[in-house]
Amino acid sequence: MAPTPKTSEVELARPVVQWLRARDFEVHQEVVTGEGRADIVVVLPSRALWIIECKNALTFDLLDQAERQHRCAHYVSVAVPAVQRKHREEGGRALAYRWLRDHGIGLLEVERLAGGLGLTVGDPTIREVTNPRLTLDGRAEQRWVASDPYLQSGPWRQAKAPRTLRAARIRRLREFLCAETQTFAEAGNNKGAYWSHKKEIVQAIQRATREPRTTKEIEAILRADHRFLRLTARQVYSWLYNAWVADVKRVEGRPLRFHYQPTVP
Repeated sequence: MAPTPKTSEVELARPVVQWLRARDFEVHQEVVTGEGRADIVVVLPSRALWIIECKNALTFDLLDQAERQHRCAHYVSVAVPAVQRKHREEGGRALAYRWLRDHGIGLLEVERLAGGLGLTVGDPTIREVTNPRLTLDGRAEQRWVASDPYLQSGPWRQAKAPRTLRAARIRRLREFLCAETQTFAEAGNNKGAYWSHKKEIVQAIQRATREPRTTKEIEAILRADHRFLRLTARQVYSWLYNAWVADVKRVEGRPLRFHYQPTVP
């Protein structure tokens, strides 16, 4: 295998996303979790969550990031460029492999074959070096294994973990995932592009004010959506009165109303 050329994190993550979608998984990119941003969040058929962090090197920072993301998902893996076979069991990389196995974190290697096997030169392939280990958060999580044949295949191991805030973090992350998190930004981008709860609120207020409405009417529309149940009346007023939502204008009169009037370029 030829040495893997230097690539950006976007170029590294792109074939991983394609590989996951080819397996009919629901893939989200650049998602805010309880531990920062995850490059890729995968929803498995049972709705269990799998986080994948993509980096150009297998560093201590990456290992720390992956270990922290384990608090927000059922599975965590890291994806890095492949190395030549003779270097896989040398020094620091062998130590990293053992650490990943011991902590239940999977490892994906992205390699480019120099032709052959029906592939053109440079076509990326994904090699599963180690599979992530499923850690169960109490008996309630047992259903993920029972309902998903994918979780029962291969060397996926199971280990019980004490009940913590992890279940709540997983639930909040699952509720946050939407169509926008699948397409808004590419995984691994260095432009700071990602879908956030703030962008969700802005978009929801713009939709709610397509017709002139009072703050009470806007609040009622927002709270009808389960994603905004935690949004308080004071927060809604702040967003409107401080003009934090682009192109939402005050309509003078009594009662005071707000109307979304997009700027025509």
